[in-house]
Amino acid sequence: MGPLRAYVLAKLLWNPDTDVQKHIQEFVNAYYGKAAPKILAYIDTTHSPVREKGLHAHIFDAPTSRYLKSDVMEAGEKLLDEAEQLAENDDIRFRVQVARLPVWYTKIANKRITAEARKDLARRLVGIARKAGVSNINEGTSLDDWAKQQGVE
Repeated sequence: MGPLRAYVLAKLLWNPDTDVQKHIQEFVNAYYGKAAPKILAYIDTTHSPVREKGLHAHIFDAPTSRYLKSDVMEAGEKLLDEAEQLAENDDIRFRVQVARLPVWYTKIANKRITAEARKDLARRLVGIARKAGVSNINEGTSLDDWAKQQGVE
């Protein structure tokens, strides 16, 4: 969601009173094409626990944070599955896959799947992250070091 964040921040720099929701829809429609409705639903699904409970998401929150519950992550992943199916070309499909990385990371970090499935998912995550140019999995850990920790290097 980095490109979306950059787009919205640029709009806010030009006009701090701008309609943020309008720009989110504008960007998502242009960037994700036919997959856009599912991406917008994913954004709403993952934001609703924070919004509804008055929580605040912090940059260094752990993947065990209370707003990253299994049901929210599963609903988000289902929407991303649907978005990937709707993607009209490989570029858009890859963008959806990149948007999926935080969900996968959360599943892996919380050990919400079996050890073998976790290793397979970590392998997929690392492959997409590398293709996307991701160098670090978090502030203090390189993607390569994390991959070794997961046994996928």
